[in-house]
Amino acid sequence: MQFRKQLLLGAVLSAVAATSASADGQITIIQTGDFHGHLTDRPNLRSNSDGHRVGGLARIKTKIQEIQAGKGGAGNTLVMHTGDTIQGSGEALYTRGQALVDVVDMLGIDAYAPGNWDFVYGPDRFKELFATGLNPNMPSLPEQVQGKTIPPPLGTRWGGLVSNLYVTSPNPSAPERPSSLASAQGENVSAAEYSTWANWYVDHGQRVLPPYRLITVNGVKVGIVGCTTSRGPQVVGSWVTTGLEFTDCSREVPKFVEEVRAQGAELVVLISEIEIGRNIRILKDNITKAEQHVDVVLNSDMHEETIEPIEVIDGVGNKTWILEDGQDGTLINEITLSVHSGQVTGMDHTAHRIDDTIPEDVAVAAKVAEVRAPFNEGFTPNTYVNPFSGTYLNGPLNEVVGSTDIALHRNNYSHEEMAAVVEGSSHDFVADAIRWWAKSDLATVRGFRFGTHVAPGPITRNDLFHYVPIGPRVGKASRIAANQLRNQIDNSSLAVFSSDPNTPVIELPRYNNTVYTYGGAQAGNSPGAGLPAYGLAGAPNGWGGGWLFAYSGDGFHMNFAPYYNINWQHNADNTITAAPPTNTSRARALTIKALCKQLPPAEITSTGCSLSDTTTRYTTVITTANDGVYTGPWKANYTAAQINANYSGAVNNASNCGAAPLVACGYTPYLLNPDGWTYLNGTPNQPKTNFTVNQHFKAGLFTVAGYWYAQSPNTINNCNNCYPTGTSTVVGNANAAYLLPVNAKADGTPALDANGDPLFVRDGSGNVIMENGKPKIEGEPIDLTMIIEKYLASLGTVNASNLTLNRIGLVNNDGSGPISLPDFTSTLGFPVMQPLCGTLGKTAASTVSCP
Repeated sequence: MQFRKQLLLGAVLSAVAATSASADGQITIIQTGDFHGHLTDRPNLRSNSDGHRVGGLARIKTKIQEIQAGKGGAGNTLVMHTGDTIQGSGEALYTRGQALVDVVDMLGIDAYAPGNWDFVYGPDRFKELFATGLNPNMPSLPEQVQGKTIPPPLGTRWGGLVSNLYVTSPNPSAPERPSSLASAQGENVSAAEYSTWANWYVDHGQRVLPPYRLITVNGVKVGIVGCTTSRGPQVVGSWVTTGLEFTDCSREVPKFVEEVRAQGAELVVLISEIEIGRNIRILKDNITKAEQHVDVVLNSDMHEETIEPIEVIDGVGNKTWILEDGQDGTLINEITLSVHSGQVTGMDHTAHRIDDTIPEDVAVAAKVAEVRAPFNEGFTPNTYVNPFSGTYLNGPLNEVVGSTDIALHRNNYSHEEMAAVVEGSSHDFVADAIRWWAKSDLATVRGFRFGTHVAPGPITRNDLFHYVPIGPRVGKASRIAANQLRNQIDNSSLAVFSSDPNTPVIELPRYNNTVYTYGGAQAGNSPGAGLPAYGLAGAPNGWGGGWLFAYSGDGFHMNFAPYYNINWQHNADNTITAAPPTNTSRARALTIKALCKQLPPAEITSTGCSLSDTTTRYTTVITTANDGVYTGPWKANYTAAQINANYSGAVNNASNCGAAPLVACGYTPYLLNPDGWTYLNGTPNQPKTNFTVNQHFKAGLFTVAGYWYAQSPNTINNCNNCYPTGTSTVVGNANAAYLLPVNAKADGTPALDANGDPLFVRDGSGNVIMENGKPKIEGEPIDLTMIIEKYLASLGTVNASNLTLNRIGLVNNDGSGPISLPDFTSTLGFPVMQPLCGTLGKTAASTVSCP
């Protein structure tokens, strides 16, 4: 795993203007990152496994010292750490990161760029740990150690640097935050609007950490610029970053690189947690001067393992190397750079696998044992509180809570079966546990890049915290329609497969306005009113992070078209720019088993099923295999007889229909299905038209469950499509909309009634008691790890009969396939998990040219 690149003196990497002072020398950078709470080792279940266990911070310390010894001592090296550190395990969660900080303090880190998950315990905790929490192992004054001059740490742990993290400005001259950055329900933001906002913060914003440092190593002056995520830990909610602003760093990088060059930096390193794809675009699009040249980017977030550096030609023709070091402390990078006359002239790189052949550093191993002891052999019940759910840790982290016959992980390379960016056995398993507990038709889990590997055999409690390290509760929404499910798939896939990863401006589909969620002004009304007035669900620009959501449902399966770019638009003035496209969704052959009352009318007739049958489920195919439009039964109009037979109550639009039967109206805005639910006519983005893709949302109502937080009570998994619907606005009515957590009753079972609805707490008159604007429900809070333990107990062992895999297949735009995502081994020298430059609107052949 070694890469060597030596350059002739005349073929320098950058045409940087001569500095006032320069020196020849070598510097070795050691990159660590994305520990995600992993203190100790774990299995490696990837296709590159050689049978060894990988990771462990005590082994990382040994390898760091070994590299330093080979370079003449620590004074000739810099240890740089990037990415998510204080989240990803039970020890991290129940100490709010302190257990990890206490160990990582011992690694001798010189510079650090935080990851999105390092903000998960809130801005005050972030500042406490990193903005004011000094590493006791760092000098408090400038110090010369062999050849390395370390400036004062500026009040930051690990030499933390973030150029694009700001305190929310109270300055009245600050531009208003663009709406779509503030809320997933906002209006679209123009590039100009974003630039006005971002440029103000770049020039006037108050930063939480310094934007850069200059360190002299072996006579070479090194400039280090830091960037963090532009999004924060989205899965939890914006409340965890209240008071903080994140820009996309595209403006900060050229600004501060030029600044450190002007101060004599001969080597510039960008330590970054803004994803490889965004870094590539910044280098290509935002570097416009030789003085802005970045020599090396040390990246995190994507969890890719760069066995060889990624070479990128920047906007002025100079070369930059990008490196990343995987996840969970399983790989570290050693980069030795040669500098001559103020310019980088060569590089040696070795990717070091951290495995059980490396001895543990005694001191770090002892510290790891110390911070883990209270959660294992020293465990005391009712002591450790989950800051997100309020529940107590219910047993030692190393206790075995189940077993599996199936390898549980989400780490396959993009070209392999069940590519991690699309699906993983661990996520399928977690989604199944959520659906089982909530007794819902569907469950959905946001895709993550973290998560341990569990080999066939025992499952420990801490394995569960590696999968769901923030220990959320489970929430359930009363009913969503088929179009909400399809839109969710299309919308979430934008973040994963966008071909423009540097675009901070994401066009938002105009549906699911918060006024239609429980407690909103229009709660209980037809969800048709929350469908987009114009613009198909999901615009094709804006890489937003994440992997495809995982789904659980009886018989759930779909084929996914990663190269399909939705571009049909319906204008604000209600004119149509073009006829509907043949293809309308990336979700092809979307299939589920549904109760009779959830089927479209034609299938109710063809099956001869009974609407009162709440047990039997029938296979229904919602979208076609070749183009993603709705299948015949799902797009067919109701007949006049069906409309009149099921219509009762006041007419919804008197100006159009008067008192006449709905079928007599020239334009019928609302229809009722046999189960009594109302929806608008038309397509998702054409709700008042009569195109052939018609009225698919008049049937197929499903309950859905997922992550839930008390601080974000009206959302599931950041699933903006999962707002609930209902025909009654009376709180507590069986037909009212709800989105509520599923608590546990005293006997440990879900606090649900026979219909699967939450059990409400009522007063002596039978009225539902309200609490913080929502119905009060019975039972005690329970977090997802405890729910999974119960699910494991019900299964006995996870096996092929109770965990269905390959729920999502990959196909071409015409539905043909199956296909695989590109294999970048031939162009990069190593495989990747996620297409680095996206796929939307491209083909498999064109993506291979990335970067």
